[in-house]
This record gives sequence, C-alpha cells and structure tokens, in this order.
Amino acid sequence: MHQANGGILIISLRTLLAQPLLWMRLKNIVNRERFDWVAFDESRPLPVSVPSMPLKLKVILVGRTRIIG
Repeated sequence: MHQANGGILIISLRTLLAQPLLWMRLKNIVNRERFDWVAFDESRPLPVSVPSMPLKLKVILVGRTRIIG
C-alpha cells in the first residue's frame, strides 16, 4: 500500500472476490484516506504500535466483467 501512496493501485478483481475481507479493508482505506497497520491474525497482535499513515491513491480493478455477475 505505501508504495502506491500518491499514485494508482492496480489489483485483480479475482483476488478481491476470493478474499472479501481484503475488499472491505481496501474500501475502508480508500474512503478514509488512511492506512492503519493491523495484525493479520487478531490472536497475535503486532509487536509494536505503528501509527496510521495518510494514504491517497486511486484503485483500478482488472478482470473479466463476467466474474462480477
């Protein structure tokens, strides 16, 4: 994410549909324009507190339209 900051993130539609939580997180990040570091596994928190960072990006979804339906 931080590498796409200020630019464009191109991501596969198939990837997002296979991981609904990733889609929800991405929408949240784009809408809030902030990236919050969270642990992948809630039972194992991050070892240190990392402050959120401002994030401005555009997202392009790539894939076949029939995947959506």
